[in-house]
Amino acid sequence: DRNNMLFSGSFVTYGRGRGVVTSVGMQTEVGKIAGLLKSTSEKQTTLQVNLEEFGKKLSVLILVFCGILFGISVFRGENIGSAFMFAVALAVAAIPEALSSIVTIVLSFGTQKMAKEHAIIRKLQAVEGLGSVSVICSDKTGTLTQNKMTVEDYYIEGRRIRADEIDMVDPAQRFLLDCSILCNDSSNENGVEIGDPTETALINLGSRYGVEAAEVRESYPREDEIPFHRIDGENRMIVKGAVDRLLDLTDQIWTENGIREITKEDKEKIQSQNQEFSMEGLRVLAFTFREIPEEHLLTAEDEEHLVFLGMIAMMDPPREESKAAVEECIKAGIRPVMITGDHKITAAAIAKRIGILKDLSEACEGAEIENMSDEELRGFVPKISVYAR
Repeated sequence: DRNNMLFSGSFVTYGRGRGVVTSVGMQTEVGKIAGLLKSTSEKQTTLQVNLEEFGKKLSVLILVFCGILFGISVFRGENIGSAFMFAVALAVAAIPEALSSIVTIVLSFGTQKMAKEHAIIRKLQAVEGLGSVSVICSDKTGTLTQNKMTVEDYYIEGRRIRADEIDMVDPAQRFLLDCSILCNDSSNENGVEIGDPTETALINLGSRYGVEAAEVRESYPREDEIPFHRIDGENRMIVKGAVDRLLDLTDQIWTENGIREITKEDKEKIQSQNQEFSMEGLRVLAFTFREIPEEHLLTAEDEEHLVFLGMIAMMDPPREESKAAVEECIKAGIRPVMITGDHKITAAAIAKRIGILKDLSEACEGAEIENMSDEELRGFVPKISVYAR
Protein backbone atom coordinates (compact mmCIF):
# COMPACT_ATOMS: atom_id res chain seq x y z
CA ASP A 1 0.00 0.00 0.00
CA ARG A 2 1.24 3.49 -0.83
CA ASN A 3 -0.07 6.55 0.96
CA ASN A 4 -0.45 9.95 -0.69
CA MET A 5 0.69 8.74 -4.13
CA LEU A 6 -0.96 9.88 -7.37
CA PHE A 7 -0.26 7.77 -10.44
CA SER A 8 0.17 9.09 -13.99
CA GLY A 9 -2.95 8.37 -16.03
CA SER A 10 -5.28 9.07 -13.06
CA PHE A 11 -8.22 11.46 -13.45
CA VAL A 12 -8.60 14.09 -10.75
CA THR A 13 -12.37 14.44 -10.39
CA TYR A 14 -12.60 16.83 -7.43
CA GLY A 15 -10.61 18.57 -4.71
CA ARG A 16 -7.30 20.43 -4.73
CA GLY A 17 -3.75 19.41 -4.07
CA ARG A 18 -0.04 20.01 -4.56
CA GLY A 19 2.33 17.27 -5.68
CA VAL A 20 5.99 16.37 -6.08
CA VAL A 21 7.02 14.35 -9.16
CA THR A 22 8.88 11.19 -8.08
CA SER A 23 9.18 9.35 -11.43
CA VAL A 24 8.80 10.12 -15.14
CA GLY A 25 8.50 8.15 -18.38
CA MET A 26 9.13 4.42 -18.17
CA GLN A 27 9.83 4.67 -14.41
CA THR A 28 6.16 5.50 -13.68
CA GLU A 29 3.67 2.70 -12.92
CA VAL A 30 2.07 3.20 -16.37
CA GLY A 31 5.57 3.08 -17.90
CA LYS A 32 6.27 -0.24 -16.17
CA ILE A 33 3.01 -1.66 -17.57
CA ALA A 34 4.00 -0.42 -21.06
CA GLY A 35 7.38 -2.14 -20.66
CA LEU A 36 5.71 -5.42 -19.68
CA LEU A 37 3.36 -5.22 -22.68
CA LYS A 38 6.30 -4.55 -25.01
CA SER A 39 8.21 -7.62 -23.76
CA THR A 40 5.18 -9.93 -23.96
CA SER A 41 4.79 -12.06 -27.10
CA GLU A 42 1.36 -12.96 -28.46
CA LYS A 43 0.41 -16.54 -27.61
CA GLN A 44 -1.08 -18.91 -30.16
CA THR A 45 -4.51 -20.37 -29.49
CA THR A 46 -4.93 -24.11 -28.91
CA LEU A 47 -6.40 -24.47 -32.42
CA GLN A 48 -3.43 -22.68 -34.02
CA VAL A 49 -0.97 -24.90 -32.12
CA ASN A 50 -2.88 -28.07 -33.10
CA LEU A 51 -3.10 -27.01 -36.77
CA GLU A 52 0.65 -26.28 -36.83
CA GLU A 53 1.45 -29.71 -35.35
CA PHE A 54 -1.00 -31.39 -37.77
CA GLY A 55 0.66 -29.56 -40.70
CA LYS A 56 4.15 -30.69 -39.68
CA LYS A 57 3.09 -34.34 -39.21
CA LEU A 58 1.18 -34.33 -42.52
CA SER A 59 4.17 -32.83 -44.39
CA VAL A 60 6.54 -35.50 -43.04
CA LEU A 61 4.03 -38.27 -43.89
CA ILE A 62 3.52 -36.96 -47.47
CA LEU A 63 7.30 -36.68 -48.05
CA VAL A 64 7.81 -40.26 -46.80
CA PHE A 65 5.05 -41.62 -49.11
CA CYS A 66 6.34 -39.60 -52.08
CA GLY A 67 9.87 -40.93 -51.50
CA ILE A 68 8.56 -44.54 -51.36
CA LEU A 69 6.50 -44.08 -54.58
CA PHE A 70 9.46 -42.45 -56.36
CA GLY A 71 11.65 -45.42 -55.40
CA ILE A 72 9.03 -47.97 -56.54
CA SER A 73 8.56 -46.16 -59.89
CA VAL A 74 12.33 -46.10 -60.59
CA PHE A 75 12.64 -49.77 -59.48
CA ARG A 76 9.89 -50.70 -62.01
CA GLY A 77 11.99 -49.14 -64.79
CA GLU A 78 10.17 -45.82 -65.27
CA ASN A 79 12.02 -42.72 -66.41
CA ILE A 80 13.52 -40.85 -63.40
CA GLY A 81 12.04 -37.51 -64.58
CA SER A 82 8.54 -38.98 -64.94
CA ALA A 83 8.80 -40.75 -61.57
CA PHE A 84 9.87 -37.48 -59.90
CA MET A 85 7.00 -35.51 -61.53
CA PHE A 86 4.51 -38.17 -60.39
CA ALA A 87 5.83 -37.97 -56.80
CA VAL A 88 5.60 -34.14 -56.80
CA ALA A 89 2.05 -34.28 -58.26
CA LEU A 90 1.03 -36.68 -55.48
CA ALA A 91 2.53 -34.36 -52.84
CA VAL A 92 0.64 -31.32 -54.22
CA ALA A 93 -2.62 -33.32 -54.38
CA ALA A 94 -2.21 -34.67 -50.84
CA ILE A 95 -1.67 -31.24 -49.18
CA PRO A 96 -5.10 -29.97 -47.94
CA GLU A 97 -4.97 -26.40 -49.35
CA ALA A 98 -8.61 -25.78 -48.35
CA LEU A 99 -7.92 -26.53 -44.65
CA SER A 100 -7.18 -22.88 -43.72
CA SER A 101 -10.30 -21.70 -45.61
CA ILE A 102 -12.49 -24.31 -43.88
CA VAL A 103 -11.13 -23.30 -40.43
CA THR A 104 -11.78 -19.61 -41.21
CA ILE A 105 -15.36 -20.35 -42.34
CA VAL A 106 -16.08 -22.45 -39.22
CA LEU A 107 -14.69 -19.71 -36.94
CA SER A 108 -16.74 -17.04 -38.76
CA PHE A 109 -19.89 -19.07 -37.98
CA GLY A 110 -18.86 -18.93 -34.31
CA THR A 111 -18.38 -15.15 -34.58
CA GLN A 112 -21.90 -14.77 -36.00
CA LYS A 113 -23.35 -16.80 -33.11
CA MET A 114 -21.47 -14.61 -30.61
CA ALA A 115 -22.76 -11.45 -32.33
CA LYS A 116 -26.34 -12.69 -31.82
CA GLU A 117 -25.48 -12.91 -28.08
CA HIS A 118 -24.30 -9.24 -28.25
CA ALA A 119 -20.59 -10.13 -28.02
CA ILE A 120 -18.47 -8.64 -30.82
CA ILE A 121 -15.31 -10.61 -31.68
CA ARG A 122 -12.48 -8.69 -33.39
CA LYS A 123 -10.12 -11.62 -34.03
CA LEU A 124 -11.52 -14.90 -35.40
CA GLN A 125 -9.08 -16.97 -33.31
CA ALA A 126 -10.62 -15.50 -30.14
CA VAL A 127 -13.80 -17.54 -30.73
CA GLU A 128 -11.86 -20.78 -30.35
CA GLY A 129 -9.85 -19.25 -27.47
CA LEU A 130 -13.06 -18.45 -25.57
CA GLY A 131 -14.13 -22.07 -25.89
CA SER A 132 -10.95 -23.10 -24.04
CA VAL A 133 -11.34 -20.66 -21.12
CA SER A 134 -11.04 -22.24 -17.67
CA VAL A 135 -10.63 -19.05 -15.54
CA ILE A 136 -12.28 -15.63 -15.89
CA CYS A 137 -10.74 -12.69 -13.99
CA SER A 138 -13.06 -9.75 -13.45
CA ASP A 139 -12.84 -6.28 -11.92
CA LYS A 140 -15.37 -5.53 -9.15
CA THR A 141 -16.48 -1.89 -9.28
CA GLY A 142 -18.87 -1.23 -12.16
CA THR A 143 -18.43 -4.75 -13.58
CA LEU A 144 -19.76 -7.07 -10.89
CA THR A 145 -21.29 -4.15 -8.97
CA GLN A 146 -23.47 -1.21 -10.04
CA ASN A 147 -20.84 1.48 -9.25
CA LYS A 148 -23.60 3.35 -7.45
CA MET A 149 -23.27 3.68 -3.68
CA THR A 150 -26.44 3.26 -1.62
CA VAL A 151 -26.92 3.75 2.12
CA GLU A 152 -27.60 0.43 3.89
CA ASP A 153 -27.46 1.27 7.63
CA TYR A 154 -27.33 4.03 10.24
CA TYR A 155 -25.60 3.67 13.61
CA ILE A 156 -26.62 6.24 16.21
CA GLU A 157 -27.19 6.18 19.99
CA GLY A 158 -25.68 2.67 20.12
CA ARG A 159 -28.29 1.25 17.71
CA ARG A 160 -27.99 -0.12 14.18
CA ILE A 161 -30.91 1.01 12.00
CA ARG A 162 -31.58 -0.28 8.48
CA ALA A 163 -31.92 2.41 5.80
CA ASP A 164 -35.52 1.41 5.07
CA GLU A 165 -36.44 1.71 8.79
CA ILE A 166 -35.13 5.25 9.42
CA ASP A 167 -37.61 7.43 11.32
CA MET A 168 -37.53 11.08 10.28
CA VAL A 169 -39.51 12.02 13.41
CA ASP A 170 -36.66 10.75 15.62
CA PRO A 171 -34.45 13.83 16.31
CA ALA A 172 -31.21 11.80 16.40
CA GLN A 173 -31.80 10.11 13.05
CA ARG A 174 -32.96 13.38 11.44
CA PHE A 175 -29.92 15.22 12.83
CA LEU A 176 -27.56 12.58 11.35
CA LEU A 177 -29.32 12.87 7.97
CA ASP A 178 -29.08 16.69 8.01
CA CYS A 179 -25.36 16.53 8.88
CA SER A 180 -24.70 14.04 6.08
CA ILE A 181 -26.38 16.43 3.60
CA LEU A 182 -24.63 19.56 4.91
CA CYS A 183 -21.13 18.05 5.04
CA ASN A 184 -21.47 17.22 1.35
CA ASP A 185 -20.67 18.83 -2.03
CA SER A 186 -22.74 16.59 -4.33
CA SER A 187 -26.08 17.26 -6.00
CA ASN A 188 -28.80 15.31 -7.77
CA GLU A 189 -31.07 17.43 -9.92
CA ASN A 190 -33.51 15.93 -12.45
CA GLY A 191 -31.78 12.55 -12.11
CA VAL A 192 -28.33 13.98 -12.94
CA GLU A 193 -25.87 13.11 -10.16
CA ILE A 194 -22.83 15.35 -9.73
CA GLY A 195 -20.13 14.55 -7.19
CA ASP A 196 -18.53 11.65 -5.36
CA PRO A 197 -20.70 8.46 -5.40
CA THR A 198 -20.36 8.22 -1.60
CA GLU A 199 -21.76 11.73 -1.18
CA THR A 200 -24.55 11.32 -3.75
CA ALA A 201 -25.65 8.19 -1.82
CA LEU A 202 -26.19 10.37 1.27
CA ILE A 203 -28.37 12.97 -0.50
CA ASN A 204 -30.28 10.24 -2.38
CA LEU A 205 -31.26 8.72 0.99
CA GLY A 206 -32.70 12.11 2.01
CA SER A 207 -34.71 12.25 -1.23
CA ARG A 208 -36.17 8.81 -0.43
CA TYR A 209 -37.63 10.30 2.75
CA GLY A 210 -38.74 13.59 1.16
CA VAL A 211 -35.82 15.57 2.59
CA GLU A 212 -34.24 17.44 -0.32
CA ALA A 213 -30.61 18.53 -0.07
CA ALA A 214 -31.32 22.04 -1.41
CA GLU A 215 -33.90 22.71 1.33
CA VAL A 216 -31.61 21.51 4.14
CA ARG A 217 -28.70 23.60 2.78
CA GLU A 218 -30.98 26.64 2.53
CA SER A 219 -32.11 26.20 6.15
CA TYR A 220 -28.52 25.84 7.43
CA PRO A 221 -26.30 27.90 5.08
CA ARG A 222 -22.60 27.08 4.82
CA GLU A 223 -20.46 29.81 6.36
CA ASP A 224 -17.01 28.46 5.51
CA GLU A 225 -15.28 25.85 3.33
CA ILE A 226 -14.32 23.19 5.89
CA PRO A 227 -17.57 23.11 6.02
CA PHE A 228 -19.07 25.30 8.71
CA HIS A 229 -22.81 25.82 9.38
CA ARG A 230 -25.10 27.91 11.55
CA ILE A 231 -27.55 25.47 13.19
CA ASP A 232 -30.11 26.48 15.82
CA GLY A 233 -28.41 29.86 16.13
CA GLU A 234 -24.98 28.29 16.78
CA ASN A 235 -21.91 27.97 14.59
CA ARG A 236 -21.36 24.26 14.13
CA MET A 237 -18.53 22.52 12.30
CA ILE A 238 -19.39 19.08 10.85
CA VAL A 239 -16.60 16.58 10.14
CA LYS A 240 -17.03 13.24 8.37
CA GLY A 241 -14.38 10.61 7.65
CA ALA A 242 -12.82 7.28 8.60
CA VAL A 243 -14.07 5.89 11.92
CA ASP A 244 -10.58 5.16 13.37
CA ARG A 245 -9.26 8.63 12.54
CA LEU A 246 -12.24 10.56 13.89
CA LEU A 247 -12.44 8.53 17.11
CA ASP A 248 -8.88 9.71 17.88
CA LEU A 249 -10.12 13.31 17.61
CA THR A 250 -13.32 12.76 19.61
CA ASP A 251 -13.78 13.81 23.26
CA GLN A 252 -17.58 13.60 23.60
CA ILE A 253 -20.60 11.68 22.30
CA TRP A 254 -24.10 12.89 21.38
CA THR A 255 -27.05 11.13 23.08
CA GLU A 256 -30.77 11.81 23.33
CA ASN A 257 -30.14 12.98 26.91
CA GLY A 258 -27.47 15.45 25.84
CA ILE A 259 -23.76 15.51 25.10
CA ARG A 260 -21.46 13.61 27.53
CA GLU A 261 -17.83 12.51 27.74
CA ILE A 262 -17.04 9.55 25.46
CA THR A 263 -15.85 6.46 27.36
CA LYS A 264 -13.51 3.60 26.43
CA GLU A 265 -16.57 1.32 26.31
CA ASP A 266 -18.30 3.70 23.84
CA LYS A 267 -15.27 3.62 21.55
CA GLU A 268 -14.99 -0.19 21.73
CA LYS A 269 -18.68 -0.53 20.85
CA ILE A 270 -18.29 1.85 17.89
CA GLN A 271 -15.17 -0.02 16.66
CA SER A 272 -16.96 -3.37 17.01
CA GLN A 273 -19.90 -2.09 14.92
CA ASN A 274 -17.49 -0.65 12.36
CA GLN A 275 -15.79 -4.06 12.03
CA GLU A 276 -19.21 -5.73 11.63
CA PHE A 277 -20.09 -3.31 8.82
CA SER A 278 -16.75 -3.97 7.11
CA MET A 279 -17.25 -7.76 7.29
CA GLU A 280 -20.49 -7.23 5.35
CA GLY A 281 -18.67 -5.32 2.61
CA LEU A 282 -19.98 -1.91 3.66
CA ARG A 283 -18.10 1.38 3.38
CA VAL A 284 -18.41 3.31 6.64
CA LEU A 285 -18.30 7.05 7.34
CA ALA A 286 -18.27 8.49 10.85
CA PHE A 287 -19.95 11.86 11.53
CA THR A 288 -18.81 14.28 14.23
CA PHE A 289 -19.32 17.97 15.03
CA ARG A 290 -18.32 20.75 17.40
CA GLU A 291 -19.47 24.26 18.30
CA ILE A 292 -17.32 27.12 17.02
CA PRO A 293 -17.18 30.59 18.66
CA GLU A 294 -18.38 33.70 16.79
CA GLU A 295 -15.86 35.56 14.61
CA HIS A 296 -13.53 32.55 14.70
CA LEU A 297 -11.17 32.00 11.74
CA LEU A 298 -11.57 28.31 10.93
CA THR A 299 -8.45 26.15 10.29
CA ALA A 300 -7.68 22.42 9.98
CA GLU A 301 -6.38 22.52 13.59
CA ASP A 302 -10.00 23.03 14.73
CA GLU A 303 -10.77 19.42 13.73
CA GLU A 304 -10.27 18.10 17.28
CA HIS A 305 -12.24 17.88 20.56
CA LEU A 306 -15.14 16.62 18.42
CA VAL A 307 -18.54 15.26 19.45
CA PHE A 308 -19.26 11.80 17.99
CA LEU A 309 -22.71 11.65 16.35
CA GLY A 310 -22.99 8.37 14.44
CA MET A 311 -21.97 6.23 11.47
CA ILE A 312 -23.48 5.67 8.04
CA ALA A 313 -22.70 2.43 6.20
CA MET A 314 -22.95 2.25 2.41
CA MET A 315 -22.51 -0.35 -0.26
CA ASP A 316 -21.91 -0.53 -3.98
CA PRO A 317 -24.56 -3.25 -4.52
CA PRO A 318 -23.86 -6.21 -6.85
CA ARG A 319 -25.50 -6.14 -10.29
CA GLU A 320 -28.60 -8.33 -10.38
CA GLU A 321 -27.17 -10.35 -13.27
CA SER A 322 -23.75 -10.94 -11.59
CA LYS A 323 -24.84 -13.86 -9.39
CA ALA A 324 -26.51 -15.67 -12.32
CA ALA A 325 -23.43 -15.10 -14.52
CA VAL A 326 -21.12 -16.54 -11.84
CA GLU A 327 -23.40 -19.58 -11.45
CA GLU A 328 -23.33 -20.18 -15.22
CA CYS A 329 -19.52 -19.95 -15.25
CA ILE A 330 -19.20 -22.53 -12.46
CA LYS A 331 -21.66 -24.88 -14.23
CA ALA A 332 -19.55 -24.57 -17.40
CA GLY A 333 -16.41 -25.53 -15.46
CA ILE A 334 -15.00 -21.97 -15.49
CA ARG A 335 -13.57 -20.56 -12.25
CA PRO A 336 -14.46 -16.87 -11.73
CA VAL A 337 -11.86 -14.68 -9.96
CA MET A 338 -12.27 -11.10 -8.68
CA ILE A 339 -9.38 -8.61 -8.89
CA THR A 340 -10.04 -5.23 -7.26
CA GLY A 341 -8.40 -2.19 -5.69
CA ASP A 342 -10.85 -2.34 -2.76
CA HIS A 343 -10.19 -3.47 0.82
CA LYS A 344 -9.89 -7.26 1.28
CA ILE A 345 -12.85 -7.58 3.67
CA THR A 346 -15.12 -5.44 1.45
CA ALA A 347 -14.13 -7.35 -1.69
CA ALA A 348 -14.60 -10.72 0.04
CA ALA A 349 -18.09 -9.75 1.26
CA ILE A 350 -19.22 -8.77 -2.28
CA ALA A 351 -17.60 -11.93 -3.74
CA LYS A 352 -19.46 -14.03 -1.16
CA ARG A 353 -22.79 -12.43 -2.10
CA ILE A 354 -22.40 -13.29 -5.78
CA GLY A 355 -20.93 -16.78 -5.26
CA ILE A 356 -17.27 -16.26 -6.23
CA LEU A 357 -15.91 -16.88 -2.73
CA LYS A 358 -16.90 -19.32 0.04
CA ASP A 359 -14.32 -18.58 2.75
CA LEU A 360 -12.13 -15.57 3.66
CA SER A 361 -9.03 -17.79 3.24
CA GLU A 362 -9.69 -17.62 -0.53
CA ALA A 363 -8.97 -13.86 -0.52
CA CYS A 364 -5.57 -12.15 -0.45
CA GLU A 365 -4.02 -8.69 -0.88
CA GLY A 366 -1.51 -7.69 -3.55
CA ALA A 367 1.22 -7.16 -0.93
CA GLU A 368 1.07 -10.89 -0.04
CA ILE A 369 2.08 -12.03 -3.54
CA GLU A 370 4.63 -9.26 -4.17
CA ASN A 371 7.59 -11.22 -2.73
CA MET A 372 6.60 -14.72 -3.89
CA SER A 373 8.72 -16.68 -6.37
CA ASP A 374 7.10 -18.05 -9.56
CA GLU A 375 7.01 -21.53 -8.00
CA GLU A 376 5.31 -20.29 -4.83
CA LEU A 377 2.84 -18.25 -6.87
CA ARG A 378 2.02 -21.27 -9.05
CA GLY A 379 0.96 -23.25 -6.00
CA PHE A 380 -0.82 -20.27 -4.37
CA VAL A 381 -2.99 -19.05 -7.29
CA PRO A 382 -5.37 -22.08 -7.61
CA LYS A 383 -6.58 -21.54 -4.00
CA ILE A 384 -7.37 -17.79 -4.39
CA SER A 385 -10.65 -16.38 -5.73
CA VAL A 386 -10.29 -12.71 -4.67
CA TYR A 387 -7.27 -10.44 -5.10
CA ALA A 388 -7.74 -7.17 -3.19
CA ARG A 389 -5.72 -3.93 -3.28
